[in-house]
Amino acid sequence: MGADPDTQGTSADRKQRPIEDKESYRWLQIQEQGPTGIHTLLIGDREADIYDLFIWPRAPHQHLLVRGAWDRKLENPSEQHLWAVAEAAPVRGTTVVPVPPVPRKPGQPEREATLELRTTVVQVARPGHRRADTPAAPPLTVVLAREIDPPDGLAPIDWLLLTTLSAETVDDAARIVRWYSYRWRIERLHFTLKSGGSQVERLQLETRERLERVITLYTIVAWRILWMTYQVRIDPDQSPTVAFSADEIDALGSWCITRVKNRALLC
Repeated sequence: MGADPDTQGTSADRKQRPIEDKESYRWLQIQEQGPTGIHTLLIGDREADIYDLFIWPRAPHQHLLVRGAWDRKLENPSEQHLWAVAEAAPVRGTTVVPVPPVPRKPGQPEREATLELRTTVVQVARPGHRRADTPAAPPLTVVLAREIDPPDGLAPIDWLLLTTLSAETVDDAARIVRWYSYRWRIERLHFTLKSGGSQVERLQLETRERLERVITLYTIVAWRILWMTYQVRIDPDQSPTVAFSADEIDALGSWCITRVKNRALLC
């Protein structure tokens, strides 16, 4: 039976569709494809705040770290909601995270943000539209990280993080926040891969296998470019031997000299 044209695409329609038919199913697939026996942490932005992801079977070495998008009703504490419980949690301390420039806002410099940390443990309730036999969610650690005294004109950082990791101390909470902040670097990697250096979206290969092989190679190249970018920011005067071998430096020097000579001939 096809979808009802009167409800297709509506919120009610999306809620009733099985998770396998939704774009968000990719988060579950990513978790399933994780390496065996290696400790992994799946970091997701607000679009990963999916009940199915919380209840999906995972090995003891697999963990989640998701930014909350919904003010979910809680099973424990009973009949309360997520944000109110997080805001009422005790302050554990503060931490500082570097905030990179926003590509869409030129002229905004990199800065440091001081965040106040609150932590607690909750169990989110099964959504009301789900069947009664839907599994209950496991307990989740909540870390609420709010920026103290943000610069004028800038919205403060306000992260409500849900994780399967524990946060018994301020150091634990700060580590979780720092790991989530690496999402910015992941976004920069994707930018470098797609348009900032590797131009992977211009590939015209016709089979999945060929695309997977070349994207794997290009991802390594994009990571290398991004790593060198951050190294230069840390110390602009460091030796090129940090990133290249002597043979690579000689090859790059020869290539640059050839390019300069060719440009001179064209002029």
